[in-house]
Amino acid sequence: MKINDALDEVLKNNQEKFFPMSLPDNVTARQVNSDELFQVFNKHVNDIFPDSSFSDFSLCEGRKNRTNKRAALKDRYKLLHSEYILFFNKANTPIGWMFGETEDQITFYMQNTGFLKEYQNKGIYTAFLNVLLEYLRNIGYEKVTSHHLGTNRAALIPKLKLGFNICGLELHEVIGANIKLSYIFHDDRKDVYHRKYGR
Repeated sequence: MKINDALDEVLKNNQEKFFPMSLPDNVTARQVNSDELFQVFNKHVNDIFPDSSFSDFSLCEGRKNRTNKRAALKDRYKLLHSEYILFFNKANTPIGWMFGETEDQITFYMQNTGFLKEYQNKGIYTAFLNVLLEYLRNIGYEKVTSHHLGTNRAALIPKLKLGFNICGLELHEVIGANIKLSYIFHDDRKDVYHRKYGR
């Protein structure tokens, strides 16, 4: 089921404007479908996040058995805006990903981003974030959120430098303690935030 509405036109215009995205070190970011992204994700997730809790999802023994029961919920959720982005090197080999989706009417949630080790700490992530934020703002979002382990400096430091703020802590039943970050686009909303929580 697909709904054709004003958002489709907004997305199409901005996708043509921002993608494919050229990034440092001859890396290109391209939008793909979820199947393409998760083929790469499943192949490399343990290489990129060797000490993470992704493998702990296997401890949820009944998860696969519940998949069919959740099918209707999943299909309806797909009507929301989702992004599946793969990063490719100059040889056109996938070297990383980002995926996320609408969290609520004003918020885009960056669910996961990862790069192979040889492409980390080269400014690719920061360059990507700068363009992604502009893209999401043009679509109409008012803020962007993400969760990170407290030791994930590779994600936390670039985001804090770009203007993300720490806005919460979530105790996830599988992943553990996550720091929640939020990037607010507009000054009026930023002003309210800083009056309540800032210096």
